[in-house]
Amino acid sequence: MEPITIGMSQFLDFTLKHTMLSKMKKVQEIKNQGAYHPIRDHWKEFREALASCCKNQRDLRDMEVLLRDIPERKKNSYASLLDVFLKFIRNKDVTAFVPPNVHWKYSDALLVRATPEIGLTINGIPHLIKIFFKGDTVAVSKRNIQPTLTLMEDATKDCDLLAYTTLSTLDIKKGKLHTLDRKNPLVLQALRHEAQLFLQIWHEQAVFVD
Repeated sequence: MEPITIGMSQFLDFTLKHTMLSKMKKVQEIKNQGAYHPIRDHWKEFREALASCCKNQRDLRDMEVLLRDIPERKKNSYASLLDVFLKFIRNKDVTAFVPPNVHWKYSDALLVRATPEIGLTINGIPHLIKIFFKGDTVAVSKRNIQPTLTLMEDATKDCDLLAYTTLSTLDIKKGKLHTLDRKNPLVLQALRHEAQLFLQIWHEQAVFVD
């Protein structure tokens, strides 16, 4: 049987639900979304511009050029985000590199896409960075940052990384970088329990009514 594959934000949104009913509804929502479709991905072009800079070793300030032809409906939100991002890298010695393509796996039954959006060497220190786009609607706190970084750390453990590579998440709406300072094995254990529960709910295939 093929494993279920979902995005990191989908899985972490599930883990942050407080009640069993809300978790059940989240699973149903993910199932109903079906396959990825670009029209639902507001930040698609932004991520693609970042990936292009990494792959082609372009100056990150070139993103302004790469994003010139985005759809009109996205221009205001993209301009605001790009302004914060360029302020974040200003006055830093920054070069981009291609991050590893990784998944977090649970029991060969669940794959969570965990590839960082960007690799940045900042003032000589390589960072693998997952970008947090939800700053307007979800508060960035230790409660949601630590699971993200723990999941990334476990997903990249077999990658050929420099020993001092830093795992980070960037609250791009505020230009603030959060790093994994201290590992907590209980967080990884909790993520595995959440994955087990996710699979149980998924396979029950219940119909939920609001």
